[in-house]
Amino acid sequence: MLKKLLSKIFNFNQQIQTKIEWQQTNEPILLSWTNRGIIGNKKDIFWKKITFYGFFLCLIIFTSILLLTASKTMMDSLISLLIMLVFYIPFVTLGYFGIFEFKFYTYRITEKELELVCWKEDLLFGKQLAQGLLIIITPFLVIVFITEPTALLVSLGGMAGVGILAGATLFSKGYIESHLNYQHMITRWDSLLKIEIDNRGKPIILVWGKDFYDKKQRVDLFNLFCNPEIFDEIVKLIQQQVNEEELEKGIHYCETWG
Repeated sequence: MLKKLLSKIFNFNQQIQTKIEWQQTNEPILLSWTNRGIIGNKKDIFWKKITFYGFFLCLIIFTSILLLTASKTMMDSLISLLIMLVFYIPFVTLGYFGIFEFKFYTYRITEKELELVCWKEDLLFGKQLAQGLLIIITPFLVIVFITEPTALLVSLGGMAGVGILAGATLFSKGYIESHLNYQHMITRWDSLLKIEIDNRGKPIILVWGKDFYDKKQRVDLFNLFCNPEIFDEIVKLIQQQVNEEELEKGIHYCETWG
């Protein structure tokens, strides 16, 4: 099941990659790679996780109390809690991917420019998860409805409505394509403002420079999520392409780098 899901996500990313209209096609490509990453600095991500887990923990406790109070027998309570968990697990998973903005990045480096394209891939994961959930839960709900119809109605309530609405939205035509959060960015080495190199945890290089893909050419942040195997190669290549003295804020290395 997991292998099949990963295969679908891989094929999905491959299809998008083949449709990318790269801006630089005449210059030789010095380096290209792909990776996944989460938007935001480490402190923000940490507090997001605390808030996320705290919210869902309180929600599950509150819902459990309501269901146990409404249930008349032990069997009703067990069925209610089981259905609640079946509904909440995919919602928590989808919420996690949605809040932390996991993106798939693909990069190109040439002698003059740095170009990246990124998009959200968790929507496909959510669609497959919802599809698997429906396959698993449908026979179970039929059995419960036949044996304990009252318990089913009490335990589902608003959660069924939320689940149906979320499922209908996720499976609607064009939803994934319209919510990919597709982004294309390009900058030149001679227009950079600042570079920060960090290999603590997952290696990342943060580059601030003018985004020439944007008509207004605003200064934007380029997140370069690096594979550990080629991290040193990427750093060396950037150092060769950039004149540190011309950068307004230079190149910064974290304390553990190197």
